[in-house]
Amino acid sequence: MKRVEKQRLITIIITTALIGFVGYIIYSWWFASQRILKININGIEFGFRRDIREALKVEIENSSEIKKALWNPNLKKLTLVFVNSSDNILVKIQFFEITYKLAVAYQLKNRLMNISGEAIESYENLKGDESNVLIAVIPPYFTNHTRVWFKDWVVYIEGKDSKDLDLATIRFLLTVLNSTEFKS
Repeated sequence: MKRVEKQRLITIIITTALIGFVGYIIYSWWFASQRILKININGIEFGFRRDIREALKVEIENSSEIKKALWNPNLKKLTLVFVNSSDNILVKIQFFEITYKLAVAYQLKNRLMNISGEAIESYENLKGDESNVLIAVIPPYFTNHTRVWFKDWVVYIEGKDSKDLDLATIRFLLTVLNSTEFKS
């Protein structure tokens, strides 16, 4: 009789452990499959159209320099620049997202920032300075890369298609906003 009870107890323990393990795997899979579309900064939620985890995979060069440039106390103006193309609507969407989120972020830090947009002839030889950082949004019409990089006080945001341009813009904003708190 004792042997039967011992086997039954072992069977119950193994079954409980197996059910717990399977439950954990299912929960982990479900959580990993959920898109993360929001970040929280100082209690304010910022929403995005694309999954933040995907955006974090976008290549970014000189991220610390980008943060320093955009939070530099001498910075007075941000100029978003673009070259006219058939992708202007994509650029305008990115401009809106960048302008809105950075304006809110600067207000949270009690900083007034002049943010404007400007059409340019070419992305070649762009130069900003510590008081006027340029943000060049380069749509698929002009590039086959997806990345964010910084040179001569200019942040370049490139996307090889509309989705990747969105992801590169989000990657840039996550870097500047220095966000680590994500919500699904």
